[in-house]
Amino acid sequence: MKSMREVNLDTYSLSLLTAKEDILNPRSSTNWALFAYDGIMNRLKLADSGVGGLKELSTKLHHRLPLYGMCRVGTAQPCIVMILWVGNEVDEYRRAECASHLPAVRAFFKEVHIFLPARTLDEITEERICALAHNAAVVTKGPRVRPSRRMEDRQAIVGTNYKRTIAAAEIQRIQRDSFWAQAEVWSE
Repeated sequence: MKSMREVNLDTYSLSLLTAKEDILNPRSSTNWALFAYDGIMNRLKLADSGVGGLKELSTKLHHRLPLYGMCRVGTAQPCIVMILWVGNEVDEYRRAECASHLPAVRAFFKEVHIFLPARTLDEITEERICALAHNAAVVTKGPRVRPSRRMEDRQAIVGTNYKRTIAAAEIQRIQRDSFWAQAEVWSE
């Protein structure tokens, strides 16, 4: 049985990084890039890029190829999405091999907000991506807890038995205890 080969992000890293930075830059007109494998060597390279948004990117996806489409979606609060495209006619071995590349791809494109696996064009709509972005924002924000400012609350949260020692007071206490111990001995 053949072993799964790792993805190579080094060979074309300069073009990958440049395309990623163009999409992340809100002042850049480039808002999508398409990454493809270079032959059978699993070297990821920039295949195409453009300014037509998700609609234009969708026209570049091929039903026989595994591709990665990075796109800036939305205007007020732009969201960066990575479409993990594996067309319907990609064989099962290649699907599994591409799935094994996802951790490396996610690490390289760590600025991406949403990774969206897709096999059909119906799964890639701006409405769906915006809904996923909204749901992700709600989950990551969660209920906000205001930190307490009272000393008692902070000590309760920490859960420690630490007590500050003041040397002068400690010496006085030891001397007082020693005095009363001697007083008891003398009184006997």
